[in-house]
Amino acid sequence: MSEQDLYDASIRNQVHLERLKAQSTKDIIPFLKSISDYIVRRLSYGDISDYSQSRLTKLLKAIDDVLVKEFSAYSADVKITLKQLSKIEAAFEAASLTNAIDGFEAVIPSAAQVTAAVTATPLSIRGPGAGLTLKQTMDNFTATQRKYILGAIKQGAFEGQTNSQIIKNVRGTAARQHKDGVLGLI
Repeated sequence: MSEQDLYDASIRNQVHLERLKAQSTKDIIPFLKSISDYIVRRLSYGDISDYSQSRLTKLLKAIDDVLVKEFSAYSADVKITLKQLSKIEAAFEAASLTNAIDGFEAVIPSAAQVTAAVTATPLSIRGPGAGLTLKQTMDNFTATQRKYILGAIKQGAFEGQTNSQIIKNVRGTAARQHKDGVLGLI
């Protein structure tokens, strides 16, 4: 393979990775929609400002249970995608090295080695997430998002907001394509 062929293959691979990244960003939308729909349904049963502390606690627990379920499903999907991608990328890199270096034949690591590298190796992240594994990163992400969503509901109840105001705080507004609510910040 010529240098140009290797360069072209590398660029195509980068384009495919960018497309996958864009699609992955969209993949969370069904989970967020399910969460949003559930919260709207739960807040349609009566004015939250009339709830007793006990009833509010039960409501928050029920919403948190759904959040845990939805974010766990999302995390599982992300992990599957990344494991599949890692195997494809390992094969691509091995082929690229083999084609780039005369007389060299790269060996593709076993599926178990590739999976371990993806799941057990700290991610190359700078800042607050430095040194965390994929699982730790996903766990932190979901715990933080649950805290934000439940916090918006608790704050709304404490401030005496109407259910529609709380829903708007969680979902955002249609005028801003729902990017101004807690779910839109994810």
